[in-house]
Amino acid sequence: MSARIIPVQPFDYVVFGATGDLSKRKLIPALYYRFKAGQFDGRSRIIGVSRSPWDDRKMQEVARESVKNHVDKAYRDKKVIEEFVSCF
Repeated sequence: MSARIIPVQPFDYVVFGATGDLSKRKLIPALYYRFKAGQFDGRSRIIGVSRSPWDDRKMQEVARESVKNHVDKAYRDKKVIEEFVSCF
């Protein structure tokens, strides 16, 4: 039996503590894997909430670094990463 990827409608996903370690090590990489698998696309938004006063550009930078540091190299794709971080 093979796993099925079930695409979902565009959504807003709010990450509380978006600048924290859990988000960087677990949540962002997990969302990237789902994005790369085609479960959601760039019409969805990922909204980071934190006490740090970051703008969209800084959050995208953190997401990019998170993928670079916590996603296996075999799964990294520059084009997909850029599409993914545009959701933030």
